[in-house]
Amino acid sequence: MTPYFLLFMAIIVLLPQALHRNWKLFIWALPILIATFMIEVLGVRTGLIFGRYEYGGTLGVHILGVPPVIGLNWVLVMLGAILLAGRVTKRPLPMALLSGVLAVVFDLVMEPVAIELDYWTWDNVAVPLQNYIAWGVIAFMISLAYSWAKVDAGGRRGALLEHFFLVQVLFFAFLVLFLVL
Repeated sequence: MTPYFLLFMAIIVLLPQALHRNWKLFIWALPILIATFMIEVLGVRTGLIFGRYEYGGTLGVHILGVPPVIGLNWVLVMLGAILLAGRVTKRPLPMALLSGVLAVVFDLVMEPVAIELDYWTWDNVAVPLQNYIAWGVIAFMISLAYSWAKVDAGGRRGALLEHFFLVQVLFFAFLVLFLVL
């Protein structure tokens, strides 16, 4: 159900943007979706970006070893992180740094649960530091692209994106606690 849930949530959180004809957002999001999918393909095939890992069956069908929903999830996670960081600062560089940190925190919380639920597995069982560094760098660059493109997904329309990000973090944090106890 995970890939279908993510698709459903993407429709819900992006619908207000579409209804307000926020085409800049979608013009920014499509290349990000494609780029992050291709980065994941390169990562799975070479181990050079995130470390050696492979996707399990939970996230649905794979194309070139990667579930297509991964690119979409990158977009959603980054939009939430960017909008939350934008509440602190509107300046592109600090906002990109903060959203990069938020994305890494998201990944830190998600990893133990993702492994347990067979989203993916790591060759060395433990998540390599390289993964978190890559997340930070990629998130930073995505955030800068958002600023440079002058995308504005915030305000009331962006509240769902922020909440989606926060709910995902809380969901994975709760499941981590459940796994530990």
